[in-house]
Amino acid sequence: MTRLAAALTLLLPTLWVSTAAAQPDSAALAARASFEAGVEAARAERWAEAATHFRASHEATPTPVATFNWIIALRHLQRFAQLLELADRFLQDAPEEPFASEREQVAALRAEAIPRVARVDWPALPVGAVVRVTRTDQDAPSTGARRWLAPGEYLVEATNEDGRRAAAVYSLEPGDQVRVELAWTSPTVEAEGGTSETSARPSGPPERSSSSAVAAAAASGSPWHRPAVLAMAGLGAVAWVSATAMTIAAFRLASPLTSTPTDQSGFLSRTMTYRRSRAAGNGLALGAAVFTTAAALLAPRRPVRGALRWVLLVVGAALVGTGAALGLRRGPRLGDTRLTAPTRLLGATLTSLGAPLLAFPFDLGLET
Repeated sequence: MTRLAAALTLLLPTLWVSTAAAQPDSAALAARASFEAGVEAARAERWAEAATHFRASHEATPTPVATFNWIIALRHLQRFAQLLELADRFLQDAPEEPFASEREQVAALRAEAIPRVARVDWPALPVGAVVRVTRTDQDAPSTGARRWLAPGEYLVEATNEDGRRAAAVYSLEPGDQVRVELAWTSPTVEAEGGTSETSARPSGPPERSSSSAVAAAAASGSPWHRPAVLAMAGLGAVAWVSATAMTIAAFRLASPLTSTPTDQSGFLSRTMTYRRSRAAGNGLALGAAVFTTAAALLAPRRPVRGALRWVLLVVGAALVGTGAALGLRRGPRLGDTRLTAPTRLLGATLTSLGAPLLAFPFDLGLET
């Protein structure tokens, strides 16, 4: 790919001559000089320098040749979001002849880049609205309302001509398709006690919302349900501890039931106690699974990524799978061995532990 792209940049100056010959002004001369400098940098595979020169050439005198070479340089730099912006422009502006081959290559590069970035759909913005998109997890300059964005966390800010403002935070991952939703504030109005401004909560997409969005929402007057999350987490913890205690008790109660009964009345009493303990444990385990999973989904946080995400998913799936396998076994019967008697209760307890671990890596935006 490197040698092919370098060869292409050597062939395209001939096309440049025919494209820019009709513009023998200072801008065309500057564009030609930048283009030739970009070709030399591409020959040496200095792609960052080549991209800078091709960009300067494109800005001085936009031509399909400069745009194409700029796209090739961006591909080597793996700047896929910027590549897609240029690819869309190139496919729209470059004629079929003499750019049929280049259009085919750009279309292939575009298809390769799409899964590596996030697509952003913008709502109809008021006339005169100014949009700033700033990447918060890197020291990157702000941009406008772009269609393609690299993975990361972004602060979207908009200002209208009448003074209204809107803001939202989005956490984007490769392949995401997000529609921006902006809650506009009311303009500042004069009141007897001074000025007042009605603020609105910045809204994020239901697909993904980050802890920064939650912090911004809380700061503007829309608190997340902290008491509810803490209450559910507490109830889930108490229920899980109780279910674990019931599981241990059920194993202990099941042990004498596997032996030959000598006292019929005592045997029946222990059987009823065992069954009640098992039923109570099942209910507590189910409640623990519901409460802890809900708390894990509602708690505001940054999305869990990387190795920790996979560890939680694997451990949670293993616990849920083991719990389901145990719970789906046939029900306990009198005379079973000690280890198989309360299998459903043990399965429910394992599931109650694995469910929140399995859900925690996902931030579904339910906290708003």
